[in-house]
Amino acid sequence: MLDTSALLAALVTNHALHEPARRHLPRPSDAHLPGIVLAEAFARLRGAPFQVSANNARDILRPWFQTGTILATPAPLYAKALDDAPVHNLGGQVHDYLIILTCLHHGHGLVTADRRQADLARHVMDGSPHQVTLVP
Repeated sequence: MLDTSALLAALVTNHALHEPARRHLPRPSDAHLPGIVLAEAFARLRGAPFQVSANNARDILRPWFQTGTILATPAPLYAKALDDAPVHNLGGQVHDYLIILTCLHHGHGLVTADRRQADLARHVMDGSPHQVTLVP
């Protein structure tokens, strides 16, 4: 599954990591994306540096939220994330941790363009069969 950094890189054609990230972008019919990733991607598209209108942000993401493959983060994982926050010294990275937990819960690996996210995911997913891929 793609996290927000990889999804945005794959969708924004002038993004520095567009080409390598695009290789990991699933077809909408095959996509499995955490709901939190879609919400964060929408928010990031609306803000700087993209400044995309709400309609355009929705339209950019529409193929990946119309397929019924949005993966929910179960409520107990929010409690786990907050409970584990001191162990992993989480601050703003708690969203990244929720994405990792959602990937694990649904049996998926993670593709990210964020080195800190990749490091955290490798630590958390250590011993699991799920792969962590850092988009170069």
